[in-house]
Amino acid sequence: MTQDQKFEIPQELRQLAEENVERARQLYLQFMDVVGQAVGARKAVDDDPRSNIPASGTTPRCRRRVTRNSQLNPYDEGRES
Repeated sequence: MTQDQKFEIPQELRQLAEENVERARQLYLQFMDVVGQAVGARKAVDDDPRSNIPASGTTPRCRRRVTRNSQLNPYDEGRES
């Protein structure tokens, strides 16, 4: 390609890319909010002296659920949030 040739990105492609980036940002923020809530709920259970749930007993199960849920297709429009 010579110096005087310019590569133009079609407006439709640019719009699609911007929408995808915005969608990814929204999903990331939603995910981080849910993770924060889960961590807060777990901390509340761990800090509650009346709780008879062992602090380490549910961690592997919780980790598996978070991993499984994070691997779901975020672009599946049929999935309820």
